[in-house]
Amino acid sequence: MSASNIDDPLRSALFTVCETKEDLRDWFRCYLDLYFPDATVDDGSNSNPIDLAWTVYNAFRCRKFNLPEKVDYAELREIMAYASRDSYKTLLAASLEVVVLMHLSLSVCHMAAIQRQSAKAQEYVKNAFDAPYLKDFVTVRNETRIEVTRY
Repeated sequence: MSASNIDDPLRSALFTVCETKEDLRDWFRCYLDLYFPDATVDDGSNSNPIDLAWTVYNAFRCRKFNLPEKVDYAELREIMAYASRDSYKTLLAASLEVVVLMHLSLSVCHMAAIQRQSAKAQEYVKNAFDAPYLKDFVTVRNETRIEVTRY
């Protein structure tokens, strides 16, 4: 099946809000061809990339749909992800930007410490919207802006 086929189940599932961390991990894998580790490998750490992604995504999801799940929003303001070079921080942030656009219809703005990092995040987002199931929804695309229309 072609990605532009409106009856394609993967095209329909593109907009299905993730209910679990595993759903989110699978969405990244299916639509962005990305696999984020879900195992904590350092004894000094309490998280991993997919845990961090789920914590952020789930907070947006719960607030958007007024879900009764317990999310401490005050605690979320103080999340800090410690990581090393090449540990998925920018790629994960860009991927979250894409999924919240598609699932939650939220506007997204990316800020980074340095211009090079911001440019890299923009590159990741632009590449995501070149993917077969996402490219059909891009209505505006230029150097600093991507607009998506859900239909």
